[in-house]
Amino acid sequence: MDSVGHLCAGILGAVQSFGRHAPRVRRARYFLLVFLAALLRTWATAYLGHDVVTDRALHGERIVASGPYRYLRNPLYVGVWLHAVGLSILMPPDGALFAVVAVAILIAFLVHAEEHNLAAERGEGYAAYKKAVPRFLPAFLPRVAAGSEQPHWKHGFLAEFYMWGVVVTYLAFASRYNVTILEQGVLISLGISVIARGIMKSPVPENS
Repeated sequence: MDSVGHLCAGILGAVQSFGRHAPRVRRARYFLLVFLAALLRTWATAYLGHDVVTDRALHGERIVASGPYRYLRNPLYVGVWLHAVGLSILMPPDGALFAVVAVAILIAFLVHAEEHNLAAERGEGYAAYKKAVPRFLPAFLPRVAAGSEQPHWKHGFLAEFYMWGVVVTYLAFASRYNVTILEQGVLISLGISVIARGIMKSPVPENS
């Protein structure tokens, strides 16, 4: 909860200019945000497992300390927040600010619940990991030794198809800043993502 301020600290800079005539440099910044969000979430999902990422239940059966989880504890949520800021260019200023702050608050509550669950399930092991690895702001160097998890990049990409669909949409159409086309691209990406996740029913193999 104490790190929410760090997440919100960049809000004013991220939403300082909106409208249909946003400068190209600022549009490029929003593209960079959605790209980083897609990259971070794909990296995290590849290690955590798409079955865990798409499951609404809390999981405390293991501590993943590989990939991005060596640098920060919540790469998936950081990716969500970066994505929300990247999408805010499609909203009016007031709505964008509200959305970005609301997402940050929701993330804080979810992280609090997950940390409480992991502390109860994993005890001292999670306490040591929590102490070593930052919650939201990534460390420059790995803070823990690599775990035994191996990445499953195909599943990671498919599970985050929506994120990459938005990246492609921004790359293809953001230069003209046509809100209607951008919104349609986002919705199409979401629809295809739902289908992709629906066909990913088989569990991720332990080794590949």
